Amino acid sequence: MTEKKSRIFCGDAQIILKTFERNSIDGMITSPPYNMGKNPRHRAENHADVSLYDSYVDAMSDKEYISFVVDIFNILDSLIKEKGIICYNMGSSTKMASLPFRVIAAILDKTNWTMGDVIYWQKKTTMPFQTSPNKASPLVEPIYIFCRKGDERDFIANKKVTKINSSTGQKFYGRVVNHFIAPNGISTSLNHATFSVEMVEELLDRYFLVGSVILDPFCGSGTTLNACDQNGRIGIGIEISGEQVDLYLTLQRKHKLTED
Repeated sequence: MTEKKSRIFCGDAQIILKTFERNSIDGMITSPPYNMGKNPRHRAENHADVSLYDSYVDAMSDKEYISFVVDIFNILDSLIKEKGIICYNMGSSTKMASLPFRVIAAILDKTNWTMGDVIYWQKKTTMPFQTSPNKASPLVEPIYIFCRKGDERDFIANKKVTKINSSTGQKFYGRVVNHFIAPNGISTSLNHATFSVEMVEELLDRYFLVGSVILDPFCGSGTTLNACDQNGRIGIGIEISGEQVDLYLTLQRKHKLTED
């Protein structure tokens, strides 16, 4: 049997997600665009020098951005399987510290998703560097675990049973805390603030069985897909930047040549 490998689609997540089969995804791991278009690195018109996006301007109004996220979550409700979860790494920008909380409030109010848990990723180094005169650079970032409303007590997880009470059948699980340490992602020519394969591996181990299909609709240069390939899961990625997709495919070809 041919081993199933991760796949990447180039285009707008709002459009491509609507072409996927219902109940075809076990869960999602992603870090979304932060809507930081006032930063020159995020502007398409500066693409020749330092932009993250060659075909997308990460500069919606707050209202437009929140509506965009809500639409994505509503689409996901039909794609993610029963009891499935969304692992959503959205740290706060030093310029817009309130935006993640407004996004979360809209998700809770306007979608079928609610907060199942929050865990915290401690990076090895802070990003961005100390450029603000009054704000701390984030060393720890939250990862919001969204489940459907009503699934708060039994959403999917991969915790290990360590003991079962023979009289009552009560299960006891191995200790899992809401904090872990993993390195920053490897910087590429297009993206200097990524999460790492090790960070994704931690989430895969905590929540998803081997063979699970994991979606990343904002997959950049493919960290989630690489982690899935290395850990027996199947990654499905969407990325609007053609340059990011080309970089992912180039690195995949180089890796295959090295293996061969």
